[in-house]
Order: sequence, then structure tokens, then C-alpha cells
Amino acid sequence: FKQFHVLVTGATSGIGIETGRVLALAGANVYLMGRSETKLRKVIEQMKKEFEEKNATGVGTIREVICDLNSLA
Repeated sequence: FKQFHVLVTGATSGIGIETGRVLALAGANVYLMGRSETKLRKVIEQMKKEFEEKNATGVGTIREVICDLNSLA
């Protein structure tokens, strides 16, 4: 089984969180992208806690990417 990498934008709310969660559970290396470092870290901590509580096996990695696509800088 090949490992795959996925970048999820808008990962601090709604469908972005759920998409990242499902892909990680499927074994993907997930990069959660958002503007707020604080919000992203909170989401990642919650996901990891959920995975531990479920004793999930075969879970991929979750990493944060801070990026504001509205900024031209």
C-alpha cells in the first residue's frame, strides 16, 4: 500500500477538520493548513486524543501548515 500525502485547507473548522480526520484514519500523511497556529494546534491535539481513545491503528501522520492565502506577503 502506497503512502499518500494530502494538504487540507481550512482545517480549523467544519468540513476541513472532518476531511483531515478521515484521511488520517485511512493512513494518509495529512497536512492541515490554516491561518491560526493556535486553532491548528488545538485541532491536532483533539484528533490525536481521539485516535488514542479509539485505539486506532494504521493512522497516518498529522502536521500543521500555517498559511494565510489572503495575504500577498
